[in-house]
Amino acid sequence: MDEANPPEPGDVYQAFRERIKNWAREKGLSERGVGIGMAVPDLLHLLTRLIADSRVPLGNKLRLGFAAAYLLSPIELLPEIIFGPAGLLDDFAVVVWALSGLLQKEHSEIIKEHWAGSPEVLGFLQEAARFLDEKLVSGRIAQLRGVVSSLRKSLTPKPENPSN
Repeated sequence: MDEANPPEPGDVYQAFRERIKNWAREKGLSERGVGIGMAVPDLLHLLTRLIADSRVPLGNKLRLGFAAAYLLSPIELLPEIIFGPAGLLDDFAVVVWALSGLLQKEHSEIIKEHWAGSPEVLGFLQEAARFLDEKLVSGRIAQLRGVVSSLRKSLTPKPENPSN
């Protein structure tokens, strides 16, 4: 959260985040490093705020709920205890998948409104969602349509030749 968007009254997480930023500043720690270090808690905060927001469509809320549960779950595809920081990749992928519909559409303003973290991390999320949509989702959907079309053509009976 930047100075242009001060913490909302009653938002305990954002007040906590401000205290961490102040502590890091007193200790001479990098604000950028603190922003990156707070990315996962910031994402969880964002997911819970979006789930509670009445402007977010129900289908998106279901995806957001799944992502929040995955972040909190001790069962993961890439456990951090084994894979270290690389173990966060599955968490990140699930969150990007859950947010992708909102990041790319008219709901991106709602995300900006609820985002407590650094603008740099939010920009990275938007780029990752764009990549996911362009390279993986849209490309795979086009391939799937081609396969279905080919199958449909091959399964359609050919008209019999009436000259026999």
